[in-house]
Amino acid sequence: MLIRLGYEIAIECPHQMPVISLLEIDPARQADIKRQSKVLTSPHVESSVYTDSFGNSCRRFMAPEGGFPVAGSRNGISASAYQPAPSG
Repeated sequence: MLIRLGYEIAIECPHQMPVISLLEIDPARQADIKRQSKVLTSPHVESSVYTDSFGNSCRRFMAPEGGFPVAGSRNGISASAYQPAPSG
């Protein structure tokens, strides 16, 4: 079975500010992703992905003043990849 997952988050900023999100797929699960869209923001802002000291994939960007939506989606994660192995 294939699963589609995604998010759309609206941020309201009183002034320009840095944002770090932890909404990336774990690097060990990247092989399960069949189609991955870009992270979309409005207005478009540059972002970068890095690994923090705990091994989390983080995205850093500067959110502008005012309303700021952030959206992303991934398609085709195999649900069977998340089922436990049979016991015995």
